Amino acid sequence: MKNSNEQLKMAMDEIIGIEPLVREEDKTKFLMKVHKKQKTYLVPKLLTALLFIGLAGWLLFLALNSGGLQQASPADKNIKTIETVLNQMLTGPSKEFSKAVDAWENAVPDTGEGVNSGIITSTPDPLRQYTDKYFKPYFTEEGLTDYINTSGLTFLMQADWYGYVLKVNDLKIEKLEMEGNYYDFTVTVSFQKTGSDQQNTAKVTGQININDEGKIQVFSMFGDGGLLEKMTEGR
Repeated sequence: MKNSNEQLKMAMDEIIGIEPLVREEDKTKFLMKVHKKQKTYLVPKLLTALLFIGLAGWLLFLALNSGGLQQASPADKNIKTIETVLNQMLTGPSKEFSKAVDAWENAVPDTGEGVNSGIITSTPDPLRQYTDKYFKPYFTEEGLTDYINTSGLTFLMQADWYGYVLKVNDLKIEKLEMEGNYYDFTVTVSFQKTGSDQQNTAKVTGQININDEGKIQVFSMFGDGGLLEKMTEGR
């Protein structure tokens, strides 16, 4: 039996040879080809992954910063206008404002024909120049005239005359649910007499109507929380 197996093996060796069918060098070549293909496929996949991550990051950035990329709505612009006017109305008086008041108070009296004796006039009017510079951009022409003739510069003038400093501590603006651009405002104002450590606060309230061009056409005061009276009395 053993001799038969040996004879069979010898016969097979003569047919296929005594060398192994898969040599070591063949294995090495095969593995090198496989590795090369893996690298060839890996590079595009890696680039695709990086591009995807980059795109996702950019979309996230746009989502987080979309508010800054969008134009402000008309309502936002109106609120900004109101904030600017109220801050300028209830903060100060600045040196520039005090100088304008002094120039207005020291203007030459005009007693000419058609003018009442003692009426102080100045050309150009220093206070009008001040309001044109700081308030005119935010009002209609008629709205600015009404503002000046009512409460416009009253708080700053009173503070200047009685030696107070005004500062806006808090400002709340609410758009009313009605036709037209109507806004109610509440301003918490601190007032402190020069040289005093005591600081008090008062709430100034009112309503503003803004036209379609973003200009204030009506400025109405509801109350000042006793601010003018307290400054007058030195409290």
